[in-house]
Amino acid sequence: MNGIYMGILWLLYYGLHSAFAMERVKSFFDRRFPYIAKWYRQIYIIFAVVNFLLLARLHAVVPSPDLFASTFWTKLSAGILAIQAVICMYLSIRQFGWRRFFSSAAPNPADTPLLKNGIYATIRHPMYFAILLVVIGLFLYFPSGKNAMLMLTTGFYLLIGSRLEEQKLIRIYGAEYLAYRQNTRMLIPFLW
Repeated sequence: MNGIYMGILWLLYYGLHSAFAMERVKSFFDRRFPYIAKWYRQIYIIFAVVNFLLLARLHAVVPSPDLFASTFWTKLSAGILAIQAVICMYLSIRQFGWRRFFSSAAPNPADTPLLKNGIYATIRHPMYFAILLVVIGLFLYFPSGKNAMLMLTTGFYLLIGSRLEEQKLIRIYGAEYLAYRQNTRMLIPFLW
């Protein structure tokens, strides 16, 4: 039962995370609170990180029965997935750049080209893929009901989040992004 409650809390977190990332919400803050609008992305990141850490802490302490017994092989698989996730995150952030990641401005195609090489030549959403690897690995290492719900809700959120992100990128980059999307897998390299 705790797994269901945690799943609901994760969905609530993901929903708020997406809502605050929407252009309509940003525009609302631009109009109503112009003095904080220039700091919106930084405030958004702090809000997201603090709430993520609080929810992750709650997730860690809430008891939940195991769905199956973890073995050497499931733990080894979890470790391999974790290593792959770290490599994928590193490559993505290194290529994307910290400054661009934390920028409060929307990308301008004139001075912020669409990333289509490196890891982005293989997959359109490498950070989402890395997150997916982490939650699958967590479930394999600790196969509890709450971790199964975390894996399912995160997978659901990543599907929706990637679609929303792509709509924004189409508005920004237009035909260039559509051509890139046609030739590059979305979430799982070489598969999908």
